Amino acid sequence: EINLLQLLLDFERAMLRIASLSNKKSVIICDRGAVDIRAYVPEEMWGELLSASNTTMEALTNRYDFVVHLVTAADGAEQHYTTVNNSIRTETPEEARILDKKTLDAWNDHPKRILALNGDGGFESKLNFVTGEVLRYLHSIVDDPKL
Repeated sequence: EINLLQLLLDFERAMLRIASLSNKKSVIICDRGAVDIRAYVPEEMWGELLSASNTTMEALTNRYDFVVHLVTAADGAEQHYTTVNNSIRTETPEEARILDKKTLDAWNDHPKRILALNGDGGFESKLNFVTGEVLRYLHSIVDDPKL
């Protein structure tokens, strides 16, 4: 787990360096954040990972300006939850809901976190919601009418 955390942090640092080289305003969107790892390990191990990485939960949380949590399809859109089209996904719907809740809880301390629930509009509606929220956040921090 320590290697996974270090790899993720190194990757994020590399993306930040690349973005800074462009000399333009940049947005980096991560599919997963370092805090997500907390959902997959016992709490004692999480503390050991933080210590071994010479970081804190606060420092990890502060690495991310805005967090969007897309709730698993296993919670509210069960008919679309499948392992058939995703070899990485091995969890039953119940296991997926438990991991999703742990992941959500791991980010509890983040001040700018939104939840993208499953609704009647399907995945496209969920994506439209997320896009709108990300744009709303960007507008709130950048005074640029082109956004």
